[in-house]
Amino acid sequence: MISCSSYPFLLADNSILKRVLNIPSLVECIYHCRDNVRCTSVTYFKNVCILNKVNIKDFQELAVSTAERPGVYSYAEKICLEAARECSDAWQIEKVLHKELIYTQGDFAQVPAETSMDCYRKCISNDLFKCRSAVWIEKTKSCTISVHNRATLNGNTVLTPNIDAQYMENSCFEETKRRCTFEPLMNRMVNYIDTTISEVKDHMDCRTYCLGANYPCRSYSYNPEKVSCYLSHHSSSTVSRRLAYKPAGINIQTFELVACYGLQLECLADRFVAEITTNRLFNGKVYIKNFEDDCVNDVNNSLAFRFEVKYEDEKCHARQLDKGFFLIDFVIQYFDNIVTFNDIWLSTTCQYDIRDQTLTIPDDLGVYDIKPTDYDDMLSQMPRIDLAVVYPNGSYIAETSNVGSLLILRFEPLEKTTFGFIVKRLVATDAKDNSTEVILLEDGCPVPPYLVSAPYLNASNVQVDFKAFKYTKSKFVRFMAVVGACDDDCNPIQCKLPDDEITNEETLTISQITDAEDDGYVDYDSDRIFEEKIVLSNPIELTDNEENDNDNGIIRKTRSIEDENNPESTALKKSRENEMKEMIYIGLGKMLALINRILDWFKSLFWKEEMELTLVGLQYSGKTTFVNVIASGQFSEDMIPTVGFNMRKVTKGNVTIKVWDIGGQPRFRSMWERYCRGVNAIVYMVDAADLEKMEASRNELHSLLDKPQLAGIPVLVLGNKRDLPGALDETGLIERMNLSSIQDREICCYSISCKEKDNIDITLQWLIAHSKSQSR
Repeated sequence: MISCSSYPFLLADNSILKRVLNIPSLVECIYHCRDNVRCTSVTYFKNVCILNKVNIKDFQELAVSTAERPGVYSYAEKICLEAARECSDAWQIEKVLHKELIYTQGDFAQVPAETSMDCYRKCISNDLFKCRSAVWIEKTKSCTISVHNRATLNGNTVLTPNIDAQYMENSCFEETKRRCTFEPLMNRMVNYIDTTISEVKDHMDCRTYCLGANYPCRSYSYNPEKVSCYLSHHSSSTVSRRLAYKPAGINIQTFELVACYGLQLECLADRFVAEITTNRLFNGKVYIKNFEDDCVNDVNNSLAFRFEVKYEDEKCHARQLDKGFFLIDFVIQYFDNIVTFNDIWLSTTCQYDIRDQTLTIPDDLGVYDIKPTDYDDMLSQMPRIDLAVVYPNGSYIAETSNVGSLLILRFEPLEKTTFGFIVKRLVATDAKDNSTEVILLEDGCPVPPYLVSAPYLNASNVQVDFKAFKYTKSKFVRFMAVVGACDDDCNPIQCKLPDDEITNEETLTISQITDAEDDGYVDYDSDRIFEEKIVLSNPIELTDNEENDNDNGIIRKTRSIEDENNPESTALKKSRENEMKEMIYIGLGKMLALINRILDWFKSLFWKEEMELTLVGLQYSGKTTFVNVIASGQFSEDMIPTVGFNMRKVTKGNVTIKVWDIGGQPRFRSMWERYCRGVNAIVYMVDAADLEKMEASRNELHSLLDKPQLAGIPVLVLGNKRDLPGALDETGLIERMNLSSIQDREICCYSISCKEKDNIDITLQWLIAHSKSQSR
C-alpha cells in the first residue's frame, strides 16, 4: 500500500534508485515504484519520477530541505498494513506533517496509539462510524478518529499547526462520485498537478477524468489553448493561497469540487422516500418543486438526511398520473434561501402494479429556472434516452408548430449501449392543467382514434409518427413515455390496426431482432425488460392555422369555388380541403420514405463504412499509445494510462473506426464485458516483453471471452513492444496466451511495436476487413 505526503524534505542523491523522465502523473510514478521491489518511496516533480531506495522517516540523515531545492514536490512511500481491506486507489493515506484538524462536531473518538500507523489502523477498522481522517499526537501517543475530514467541513477548514501532530486522511473512503457540483476559480490553477491529460476537448471532459480518477481528485484545470487537462488531489482549501497562482497571459479554467450527493430511492406502500448522503456538510433544505413552504425538510449541518412524501398528503402535491403511477419533483437546495446552479432538481416516479415495484427517473426534465445537475437512475445499465419532436427530415422544430403538421417523436440513446429498448406507453399532457391523453398502450400499440403510428426503428433510434394536435384549453403539449430496456434484444412488438387507419407500407413492428419474421401477433416478454424509465419532451406550442400549413417550409393555400353563402357548399369545401390535406400527408410520407430508401442505397455504394471495436488489456500494455499511433502516426513517450475509458474515432480510407479504449487497472476490468458487447471486433493488447504479467493477461482474456454475451465476436490479440529484448513473437504469444484453445470465434495474433510502427499496417488491414459491411 502507498502513503502520500507533503514533506518539507527530499532524499539526497545517494539514496536515489533511478530517475524516470516524462511521467505525466503522480499515479504513474507510484506504479513504477510498486512494480520495483527495491523501491521504497518516490518523489514526483514536474513530470520527473524519482525512485528512492529508502524513505525519509527511517533515513532522516539523508534528507535535504526543499528550501535548498525549491519547487512543488509530492512524496509517497510504501507501507504495510496487516489485514488491510482491499483498496484499488493509487494511494491509501494522505499525510500532512505537523498539522492537526480540531474536531468539534459529528462522530469522533479518542483512542491510544503508539505510532501514526497504529492510529490509521484504528481509523479504518472502526466499527462505530466510517472514519474519514485521524490525527496522531506523537508526544501524548493519542489518536483522534473522525467521520469528517477537510472536505466535509464545508471546505474552508484550516489545519492548525502542531509540531507533534500528523494529520491523515483515509483516501480509500468510498465517497459517492455521482451528482457532483463544481465551482469555478477563474484564471487560477493549483500548483500540485497529479495528472496531465492531453487532447481534451473541453472542461466537461476534464471533469469526467477528475471524477473517474483512482485517487481523490479535488480540482481540475483546463487549458483551451493547449487542449490539456490537469488533475489534482489538492484544492484551495488544502494548500496555502500562495500555491494557487494566476498564469500570466494564459486562459486557464479551474474548477473545485464542492459536493457530491448519493441517493437511495424507495417506493413504499403509502409514500416515497429519498435517503440522501453527501461528502460535505449540508445546511440547506429539500422540498417539493414550487412548494418550498408546504412540503420541506430543513437540514442543519448533516452528511445524511432523508425526504419523505406521503401520497395522501395534500401539502406535498404528489401528482398521480395514472392508477398506481405517482410523479414527485423535488429539489436539493444547498443554501436555505438562495437557488443556485449547483442545486439539484430530480423528477421521480413511483409505479405500482401486481408484478413488481419500480422507481424511475426522467432524463430530460425540461428545467427552466434551475438546470438539473444530474438525473438519477435506479439501474445504471440503461442508457439515458432523449425524447425530441422533429420534422420528417430529422431537423428539430422550433417551439411553435401548426396543428396538422407531420412530425416525429424520436427516442434517441445518448450514450453507447448494447441493450435494446422499446416504447411501452406514450401519454400526451396539456402543459397548462396537466390533463393527459394516453396515445400508446402498455403493449406499445396506438389507441383509437390513432393519433400516432406504432413505434418503429430508424437506425439506433425508435420513432413514432404523428400529426400535430393540441388541447382545446391550451396550445402547449408535452409528451411523456415509458421506455423499457431489455437485457439483450427486445422481442418484437406487433400491432394490427384497422385497414382504413393505415397503409400497407406503414411499419407496425418495433424489433431489435433484425432477422425476426412473424406474421402473427407477438407479445413482448415482460420478464426480459429489466428496467423502465420515464422520458419527457420539451413542451411545444401548437397554433390553429387553416390557411398556412408550414410543414418543413411547405406552404399551401386553398381557395373555394363554391358559393360561400351556401352551407352545403361550405361543408363540401371543408370536406375537400380535408381530403386534399390527407392525400398530401400520405403522399409526403411515402415520398420521404422513398427518399430515405434511395439515400440508404447511395450510402451503401459510396459513403464510408463504419466499425466499432473495443480495446482492452492490462495497464501499461500500450493501448492508448496504439490508438494514438493509428490515429496520428506519431509515437509519444508521454501517454498516460486511461482513467475509466476513452472513445476516439479514427478514419482509414473508407472506414471510420470507433475505438473504445478501456482502462486496464483492476478496478476497471469489470467494465470490459459491457463495452465489448455488440462491437465488430475485440482487440486485446498484451505487453509481449513483460513475461511476469503474461499469466494474469491470459486469465483476463479467457475470462472475458467466456461471457455468453460476447460469443462469436472476432478477437485480435496484439503483442506490443516487440522492439524490446526478450519480447515474445507470434508463436510465443499463441502458446503463452493459450490462444489455440479458443475455438468458438475467429482469432488472430500479431506481434507489433507501436514505437517502431512494426506491423501496424497489417493490423489496420485486419480491422478494415471487419468493418460493418463485411462483418457478421
